[in-house]
Amino acid sequence: MKPDDQASFSQGIAQFESGQREIALGTFRRLSGNIRARLNACLISDRRGDSQSLKAELPSPKTIDSSDFRVWYYLGFLFHKINDFDNAIYCLDSCLKLNDQFIPALIKKGYALEGAGPDRLPEAIECFTSMLTSNTEAVRKEVAKIYHGLGHFFAEAGDLGEGFKYMKKALEENVCYLPCYGTLHSEAKRYSQALQIFDCALSEEGLSSIYRDALS
Repeated sequence: MKPDDQASFSQGIAQFESGQREIALGTFRRLSGNIRARLNACLISDRRGDSQSLKAELPSPKTIDSSDFRVWYYLGFLFHKINDFDNAIYCLDSCLKLNDQFIPALIKKGYALEGAGPDRLPEAIECFTSMLTSNTEAVRKEVAKIYHGLGHFFAEAGDLGEGFKYMKKALEENVCYLPCYGTLHSEAKRYSQALQIFDCALSEEGLSSIYRDALS
């Protein structure tokens, strides 16, 4: 980055951090030839909830030349936000070529594969199960999310047995997945159990007891 551009980029960061988001957006847009500045403009548009500006500002991934895995991750994240799953997958694959152990990219890729259609659900499941073969700290930190994703993917693929298996594992790791466990019961037409779970999930007093029942 040229010295003048670097100064403008740093100015944009300072503007954003001080709450001057609209001014920062203009600063980053003037540096649209720099992928990091363009990415920051896209992230600000996303925070504003301006999906039209976001779509217009996102660059074509195949025109990007970056060796920064974080650039590719955030581009994948943003393409996923606008339901452009093919470009999201392309960007996340590019991220993973640079850092194949970056768990947030693997998680986001799994959901992008799911979004791309039912034919790609097996790939989404493989993406998530592959993470469980690695006993790293990063995987252990996100294991509840991984179990939850697998429960969701298997249920969507029509395998409720595996869906319940993994959703239960997610619940064992984090009780916040209790509503998802209830949704799975509803999908399996176990409506009375689903209603019980939802009622107790909404009741702070009942949360611990339904948690024990769900795991029994």
